Amino acid sequence: ALGALTDDPARPFVAILGGAKVSDKIGVIENLLTLVDAVLLGGGMANTFLLAEGKAVGDSLVEEDLIDTANDVISKAQNSGVELLLPVDVVAAHGLDGEAATVDADAIPDDWAAFDIGP
Repeated sequence: ALGALTDDPARPFVAILGGAKVSDKIGVIENLLTLVDAVLLGGGMANTFLLAEGKAVGDSLVEEDLIDTANDVISKAQNSGVELLLPVDVVAAHGLDGEAATVDADAIPDDWAAFDIGP
């Protein structure tokens, strides 16, 4: 099944990736850019990409040491004609036990953290 996806995929070919850490998936993301038409990123790893785009991510989980790498991936996607889609809204909260709300992905309050994609 995986061979068919990499050798002769049906189009459009879209990959959806989530999880907490970019560092665990950066190689996968870069390899997918040579195969897919679009990559959708969610979960905690999207925060690093949102920050790389200059968006306010509050206290969200971010891998600061991978911001340059995220910018490189964004550039590679653009140069390859691959759509790299990040959340436009997120479910954020004031601490793990605090108030939660859906907010724009570029307007996460300073003392809040994004935990997942919004609706």
